[in-house]
Amino acid sequence: MTTCCDILDKVSLAAAYRWGPYIWPGGYPQFLWIHEGDILCWKCFKENYAEIWRALVADDQESDWYPLSIEANWEDDALYCSHCNAHLESAYGAPEED
Repeated sequence: MTTCCDILDKVSLAAAYRWGPYIWPGGYPQFLWIHEGDILCWKCFKENYAEIWRALVADDQESDWYPLSIEANWEDDALYCSHCNAHLESAYGAPEED
């Protein structure tokens, strides 16, 4: 997984929200890293956007909702949302072993 966009301010959070569930170009599935290494699927990101926004604006880095970055899920078929436990789609599936 590679960081697509660090969430540094309100502008980057709003941009990530506007992108929708896929990062363009390429249409890769995205997810949100939040405080303590938890991840959110797009549905939970959207449903909890107000809480995430408040944590960022207040610079409350101890909040469970504090956003860190948006990432693309390239090959992790075992990635699940920390909030709802939904399976997170990967762009390419599990990496092939040699």
